[in-house]
Amino acid sequence: MRRRPFLLAVLLLAGCGHTTTRTVTQPLATALTSQTCVGAQNGHGSMGGCTPPSVGLGSNLSVTLTGPVTYPDLSNNNPVTDSQMAAIGRSHPAVYLKVNQGTGFIDRTFMGMARSARAHGMATGGYDFVSCYCAAEARVFVAQLRLAGMTRTSARWLPPVLDVEYANATRSGLQAMLAVVVQAFGRVGIYTGNWFWAPHLGCYWPRVDGWLAGYPNASPVCGMPGARYVAHQFSDRAYNGATTADMTVWLGSVASFRTFAGLAKPKPRPKPHKHVTRGDRLECRHLQYDRRHKPPYLGAAHHRWRTLHAVGVTCSRHGAYLTHHRRKP
Repeated sequence: MRRRPFLLAVLLLAGCGHTTTRTVTQPLATALTSQTCVGAQNGHGSMGGCTPPSVGLGSNLSVTLTGPVTYPDLSNNNPVTDSQMAAIGRSHPAVYLKVNQGTGFIDRTFMGMARSARAHGMATGGYDFVSCYCAAEARVFVAQLRLAGMTRTSARWLPPVLDVEYANATRSGLQAMLAVVVQAFGRVGIYTGNWFWAPHLGCYWPRVDGWLAGYPNASPVCGMPGARYVAHQFSDRAYNGATTADMTVWLGSVASFRTFAGLAKPKPRPKPHKHVTRGDRLECRHLQYDRRHKPPYLGAAHHRWRTLHAVGVTCSRHGAYLTHHRRKP
């Protein structure tokens, strides 16, 4: 992760389900440096680690970002402890973690941080810092996610993501990787920046969701449908509740994020219990007797049964449970 001064001010709008507006002030970035991404060598690649400083250029540039959910990403370059993960979880419902880089480097911090995040109720996602653009790398990625407990149907797992910002990217190699991950988990996403995508892959976008980087603005990628642009990494120096790291804003609604993250729907409020009197229980039993012993339920008992309605109370007789009925008001 690159280290640059960054000031983030957060303004929260009250109200459940409403969007959160964040105003970001970005100081003038340093001059453009080499884009060979030396910092990603020896397994030290991470989301945004290869982004050139020019992507964040601006003299006290201010931008307003609107979205209901933010979440960080972490790697072997900036691992956190369990107590720090708990602090992050109090502000953010999810986190992305680096899993591997190429076929030869496994991020040994992934398993521990994934267990910690899930223990604190966070949705957890893994990303591959893509290096060889080959199916073998995707299989390593899938194997590590499975070891962590991810399946097609398990809850609180974010879609696996391929971090495309390094090495010699090719369309055929990327498609091969996408196919392997989709076969294993049914879905996959791509993290990238137009600064890397355009010169390497051109005007093209696979049929997957996109996560774009840009501090604080992200340039659109040619060929990407607007509906596919679901998340924006708007800072590489935002406070996440415990440390300073990358931060992403979800561009959809809270409901769409819960579906994306495999989070359970909020439980409906239980209906209040109705008061059941002795007369209610007796009436239930009389009606039960009439139904059982006076087929085909003719006469007054049949008429009375038809003019009553359920109130959610049950009574039992000889082990059978019936819905109690009361006269309509």
